[in-house]
Amino acid sequence: MLFAARVDAQSPAAPPLRVQLMWYHQAQFAGYYVAQFDNYFREEGVGVELLEGGADIDPLVRLARGDVDVAVSWLDNALVADVNGAQLVNVAQIFSGSSQEVVCRMSSGIKSIRDLAKTTIGVSWQGDRETILAMLRAAGVDGSKIHWTQRSDHGEGFVSGRVPCLSGVSYNEPLWVVDAGVPAEDLVTFSARDFGVPHVEDGLYVRAESLGSREFRDRLVRFLRGLKRGWAYARAEPAPATNIVLHYTGESSTSFRHQKAMLDNVLPLMAENPETFGAIDIRAYDETVGALGGSRSKDLSASPIWTLSVVEEVNARANAGHWLRESTRQYLHRLVASGWFQACVFAGIWIFGFAGGLWATEAGYNLVGRTVISGVGCMGGGVLRDWLLGGERLPFPWLQDPLLPAGVLCTVIAASLLAALLPMGTHSRTFQWTKSIAEDLGYASLAAFGAVVPLSLGLPWVWAPFCAWLTCSGGSLVRDVLTGREPRSFRANVLDECTLLGGCWLSAGLWLANGFEHTRWLVTAALATTVVLVGGLRYFWRNNEVWYPRWLHLR
Repeated sequence: MLFAARVDAQSPAAPPLRVQLMWYHQAQFAGYYVAQFDNYFREEGVGVELLEGGADIDPLVRLARGDVDVAVSWLDNALVADVNGAQLVNVAQIFSGSSQEVVCRMSSGIKSIRDLAKTTIGVSWQGDRETILAMLRAAGVDGSKIHWTQRSDHGEGFVSGRVPCLSGVSYNEPLWVVDAGVPAEDLVTFSARDFGVPHVEDGLYVRAESLGSREFRDRLVRFLRGLKRGWAYARAEPAPATNIVLHYTGESSTSFRHQKAMLDNVLPLMAENPETFGAIDIRAYDETVGALGGSRSKDLSASPIWTLSVVEEVNARANAGHWLRESTRQYLHRLVASGWFQACVFAGIWIFGFAGGLWATEAGYNLVGRTVISGVGCMGGGVLRDWLLGGERLPFPWLQDPLLPAGVLCTVIAASLLAALLPMGTHSRTFQWTKSIAEDLGYASLAAFGAVVPLSLGLPWVWAPFCAWLTCSGGSLVRDVLTGREPRSFRANVLDECTLLGGCWLSAGLWLANGFEHTRWLVTAALATTVVLVGGLRYFWRNNEVWYPRWLHLR
């Protein structure tokens, strides 16, 4: 078609970027059409040629052969291609949601996922097979006897009833098969999402060797900036965007209603935050690798086929205030959300609460007083920090999770029992040693967590040491005020300052991790060494009574 073949003007030295679409022209690619039709690509200084796909076109095969420069494809297909020797890299992930489905006709005897085990399924690409098999494995079904067939251009075999099932997506196949005459009540769908199988869909892939060219990367970044604008327009103005889609599809082959319905189903698959446009979800990537089972010939988890460096250039203006790279931010978010990290945070709070309980017991408070003093000491700093940061830190976590204050109460009872069981009670050396060690361990854990919180929220690194100090010392300050003591944190001995150094150390470790986007253990190492550093410094300074220089504390 005239519009499909249109190429933006460019200089003779810069040939158009050939982009192979994954399927026939349709609203799935609305953002591409808008960017070309409204000259966003031209304004970014890059020529783009959009090539129509189809049932007999594998975009990744064309990319590997060098017939095109960029291919739109799904991750499962790319992983299969990578195992087979193609050196491809995901440079932008356009869809973040999953819509993969197996559509079947109940009149063919398909009622449940188990009925797929011995049926015929029409698929377009090898990756479809891998995803469907992963769905069956998740359901405990043996898929070794499935008969696979290449689906026709418009699923004629399914419409006529010769092929009982075909792979598809929620925004396409269920719409057009009904338009083709299949009764809606005869359809049953099985979604990869419902079986816990991730399906990372429309991504942009290039040859790994192409990324070595600065000129190619520059054209790629310009293309993605134009595409970002195209999808932003499609989201804001879906009806005009649908009209642009029809210029490419041809109104005789489809309808506005059909393409608008498709676009309405496509848009929710995209990330809403413009700052993360094109960024692949590393967790979803890892889950896909795990679900597909990898390959004997290649460890897919050891050689990722993605990079975030290109979309970081695309989003550089929107992320001007962020000093952490996208990969480091994602690793940090995963770390903070992990069960073992949450367990460490709870353990740190409870250990610190135990130390506060020992202190309150030694000071002669009753059980209520010990609980209040302990709770203020171990959670007060976090409350002050979260009140200062606001946003997603409110309401305070301890208000939502009763396990946290309940654990503090248990630690207070444990501290009281320890004092009662020791021969000399609170005057015992064991009691004093236990109190000091509990404080050191609690400080180390809470300082690391306090430093992580502002960084996970995208704040500048200078907040890390401050929040580390506030998390640990804020509660102690409030406790000292409640009990009529002069705050020890502001005295001449060097003690709580270890938290400030810990926050700086963590920031430096994450800055180092920025340079290694595929080395995820660096983020964990930065956090673990922060705990060791804070705990070790506090223990050393406390036992050696380290003081500030006299000129800094002279009265």
